[in-house]
Amino acid sequence: MLGTDTSLSVIGVALAIPPLVQLCLSLGVSLVQLVKMYHDSGSVGSRLALKIESKWKNLETILVNIDRVSATLDVDLANEIGPMLNALSTVLMQAREKAAKVGMSSRFSEPRDAPQSERGEHGAVRRPSASRAIRICWSNSELETFIEQCEDWEAMISTRLLIIVMFHCNLFLNAPEEHRMQIPTLHGEPPMVAQRGISSRSPVTVDEIVLRSEDFEWIRVHCSMVQLLQKKNGDVTSFLAERLPLTCVPPVNRDDSSVQYPSGLHATARMLHGANPGLMNILQCAGINYDGGRFTLLYTVPQQFSQPRSLRDLLTTAEARKKKDGSLLLALNHRVRLAIHVATAVLYVHSGHLVHKNIKPENIIIFESNNDRKFPGALGRPFLVGFDRSRLESGDTSGDGDTVIGDSLYRHPERWGVHLEHKFTLLHDIYSLGVVLFEIGLWKSFVHWKPNSFERSISWKGLIDLFPEGQLGRGQTPYDVRNRLVLKAEELLPPKMGQRYTDVVVACLSGNMDSGVAAREEQGEARLGLAYIKSVMSNLEKICV
Repeated sequence: MLGTDTSLSVIGVALAIPPLVQLCLSLGVSLVQLVKMYHDSGSVGSRLALKIESKWKNLETILVNIDRVSATLDVDLANEIGPMLNALSTVLMQAREKAAKVGMSSRFSEPRDAPQSERGEHGAVRRPSASRAIRICWSNSELETFIEQCEDWEAMISTRLLIIVMFHCNLFLNAPEEHRMQIPTLHGEPPMVAQRGISSRSPVTVDEIVLRSEDFEWIRVHCSMVQLLQKKNGDVTSFLAERLPLTCVPPVNRDDSSVQYPSGLHATARMLHGANPGLMNILQCAGINYDGGRFTLLYTVPQQFSQPRSLRDLLTTAEARKKKDGSLLLALNHRVRLAIHVATAVLYVHSGHLVHKNIKPENIIIFESNNDRKFPGALGRPFLVGFDRSRLESGDTSGDGDTVIGDSLYRHPERWGVHLEHKFTLLHDIYSLGVVLFEIGLWKSFVHWKPNSFERSISWKGLIDLFPEGQLGRGQTPYDVRNRLVLKAEELLPPKMGQRYTDVVVACLSGNMDSGVAAREEQGEARLGLAYIKSVMSNLEKICV
């Protein structure tokens, strides 16, 4: 995991951004020049060289744009971006030094014990091939590690650029064509209410997708409301399917067979259609299925992922613990990375001015990757789903609450009850995230699913006394639940996850984001987003394991 703690002082960090950008650009260009020799080093080395060069093009575009807007950066943003540039320069410098050693070895190395097969005329040692030099001086695993570090950095800097867009939406629009970049955000088009259904053979858009039961197999994802759809004919195409608690709007004209989508549904689907799974940890919405008055959101599953399991399922399973002493097998760094991915997804949800309203372990689906070890040796890639209740922040709300106590646990105290007075906000989603991060830290499920049913109840011993007979006890309030969660987090998390992780969970639950970010009414959303970056994202990223 790429850390961002550096020796840069807070004072003057904004002035340091332009020279740091130039340093990174210089190191990156030098590295790419050195890496070009890998194109003649065999299939593995050539493939990695192309990946490095492609990744550098992305980083170069980001760096050039940061340099362009550095003079206009808010001081808090500058203090976020400066240390990250310093961290990238360190990674690039180490990579360049390693690549330079490879180049020297391929030119000058003459092993004394070289076998006869590697000697030319008169016994002279042949110059080692580039592929041999790479194997000796820079293993493929080190190259892969460097690429992963660059991808981590790109993901982290993208969240900061997202905040820049929230502050100054026009800063990146006037860049020269060669350095123009798209800041990854969820953004949709105006709702299109009367979309006609299209054939599943047509290009995938956010329209109605026809699913024939004879073509697909529906597989329930355990401890979740979503299902996996796989083609029966061996096609690798697969979807996650999420049925919505909505019914269709009858057409005005009985002869009109078009489907009238409920208000907001198509807008949400359109936004999710533009998701970048690699950066956002949100799957792309392929379209909407309509069948018998019910709607289903379909998410495209990237081909490199398989075996989806809900976070609730993984928290509950005994696979993650040793049978004799119950100690946790799942490595700490995997749990921290999972926390970062989930926190990143929440930020991107709000980049589209959406409120999720249903963040809980059931709606975090984790896939195995073809390159990963299996659980519990490693955690796969998580994606946030559960957008069945999502709406635009400015949109109308029904004010309906939850009656399932296992779901209410993830609701902010203002959001408990059947009929609600408080409109859902970003802070309410952050509270839900805090409960999820608490469970990840302890690796315990606070909720129990009854076998072969959708019934669930509070099961964690740290809370169960507040819920006699499965409901909130008489005299207890939702604020008592929050206070208990904060108290238990402060007591139990430090020895397991450290103080920094504990502070993140407490900040989410209490709603006390970084006090150093002053909220201004005209930029309240952007300021809260920056406070979230400082209190949640940055602290999680700084955890070194």
